[in-house]
Amino acid sequence: MKKIISILFLLLAGTALFADTVSWYTSYDKALAAAKKENKNIFLLITAPSWCGWCVKLEENVLSKSDVQQAISKDYIPLKLLDEINGVRNPELSNFNFSGYPTVRIYSKDGNFVQDIYSQDKNKMLASLDSYKNPAISSNQAKPEKFIAYPNSNGDKWEFESSGDGFWSLTVGEDEEVLMEFESDNDFIYLMDGSGMYAIALPLKGSDGGLGRVGDDGVDWTVLAGFEKVE
Repeated sequence: MKKIISILFLLLAGTALFADTVSWYTSYDKALAAAKKENKNIFLLITAPSWCGWCVKLEENVLSKSDVQQAISKDYIPLKLLDEINGVRNPELSNFNFSGYPTVRIYSKDGNFVQDIYSQDKNKMLASLDSYKNPAISSNQAKPEKFIAYPNSNGDKWEFESSGDGFWSLTVGEDEEVLMEFESDNDFIYLMDGSGMYAIALPLKGSDGGLGRVGDDGVDWTVLAGFEKVE
């Protein structure tokens, strides 16, 4: 009996245990066609609830809330892609360049990346949904695409450049690393390294950014000076 209960628990772990009132598209092409027809941006959710703990938490903390579901349904074309279908990688994922689960992004009605809005905070998610619901918003309007910084006394030059799809390259001398944009607000663009251990805040105002260490309680930030936006 205990074994059976354990098996049932595992099977249910990937199942949404809340009322989902959002009518999700599961095809990128169909979502894009609907976005053009209805003149709305696309809300993209890439998730793996059968094994990804943060995906389950996102559903519990944010996507299960009625006001979030209402905002998505009213202002966006909702597109939800699972990691696998019948045990095989979802072919729809090939339409997107992403680094992990869950991924939550806004795309324009023309299929252009606008913003990564992933957050486990319901209020932050609602604020992002309100900020990017205008179909006229594009990634170019939202933020700069290049920064340089001289953060230390060694004279090292750090160059940040957006690839336009939620990723940034960081070049220091001959070394280059790819960073993922995971959030932005009126003051900073927030990037994370591939290990998920460190974060960088690019300043939209002034020249002081931030370098942070990621922990269970969030990001512990220290000031990182010497940033410039490149027009």
